[in-house]
Amino acid sequence: MQIDTASISIMFSVRSVFYSLGAVSLGCLFNKWNRQILFAMCMLIIAISFVLIPIIPKYDLFLKLACATGYALGGVDTAANVLILEMWGKDSNAYLQALHLCFALGTVFGPLMCTPFISQESISSQLQRESKILIPYAITAAIALLSATMLFGFEVLKPYKPPKRSSTTISSKQSATKNRLRNDAINSESVPLIRTSQGTPQCYYFLVVTLASLVIFMLLCGEHTFFIFLPTFLQKIKVEKIDSLFMSAVFGGSFTLFRFLIQ
Repeated sequence: MQIDTASISIMFSVRSVFYSLGAVSLGCLFNKWNRQILFAMCMLIIAISFVLIPIIPKYDLFLKLACATGYALGGVDTAANVLILEMWGKDSNAYLQALHLCFALGTVFGPLMCTPFISQESISSQLQRESKILIPYAITAAIALLSATMLFGFEVLKPYKPPKRSSTTISSKQSATKNRLRNDAINSESVPLIRTSQGTPQCYYFLVVTLASLVIFMLLCGEHTFFIFLPTFLQKIKVEKIDSLFMSAVFGGSFTLFRFLIQ
């Protein structure tokens, strides 16, 4: 299937839209349905999608499959963060950092995993060259399928019970927090680090939040676009595929290293 850069851009944009929809809609469903089952179903969808992506013959089917993959990925990211926050509560910082570290490590090992199958060119036929692309997709699908199977197994052997949240418990915790903060303010003799002013207009807060959102928006757009299209741009300037994958791994490694150092 021959696809140009513009079609790939459309596919990534549509997948990102469905990723956002999956994160919001499945995040709401996690509060009503069994979370482990939904988590496992999302992983199963991802496994099936990665098996079908290399063998899809038409762009229309490929686009629909990308939408399903993006929707499931949004649900997986939401489920992972929610489960970690629920299981460890205020002690979940280290586990959340480990989760996002694994995301970053995936940007390093993903291109490296594909290099043996891209570099080994077959001289017999184009079919043999394309068949090697199935291997890294099959490895990813097998990992996703293993994760889904483990989640289903945990649900059967030891079902996950989310913590109960009642309005009385929430209100009591809020009251206790307010009382503690009030007592700390009374007993503390130090000058507060942040001084609030009653004369600060509301538009100031709106402006700060808006500018911060725009900065994050442009930062993620640049980061996501640069990483996805880096191999394509390198091939445009006659860089070999194997070298472009190594350069993608170097970019992912730099991202991982500096993220670890800053945090």
